Amino acid sequence: MAIREAARECKEKHPEDTEAFFKCYIPAFSQTTRESNPARVHFDRADKFEMGQLVFTRGVNDLLATNTEFALFVTKSLGRHARGDWGDLSEEDKRENEYALGKYLRLFSAYEKLPLPKIWIITEADRSVTTVLFPEEY
Repeated sequence: MAIREAARECKEKHPEDTEAFFKCYIPAFSQTTRESNPARVHFDRADKFEMGQLVFTRGVNDLLATNTEFALFVTKSLGRHARGDWGDLSEEDKRENEYALGKYLRLFSAYEKLPLPKIWIITEADRSVTTVLFPEEY
């Protein structure tokens, strides 16, 4: 199943429930990217840490519900975050995250893909929650 078809199918099944959408979509996304290009982003055992419960701010949630391209961007960004690809951060901030991995400190990533809005992803120190938000929502 192509990625866009999976997103459309999951959105039709779960138009009002973002969590259910992602539970439907992420396995299809992972399978499709793994088959088409093993180097592409997907959630698997290569993750560097547990992300805990996935939470979206209201602004992110609202855009996820209406914009398939943004939903794909968020999904790919979550996969990058889980594997320790910290995105659009300075080298110093990336080193801080690498240090934080072994010390159970908070992890922070930033991702941008124009024309979509920039997102931040924050995983709490105890790895119980990962939040996706817009910088202005911090």
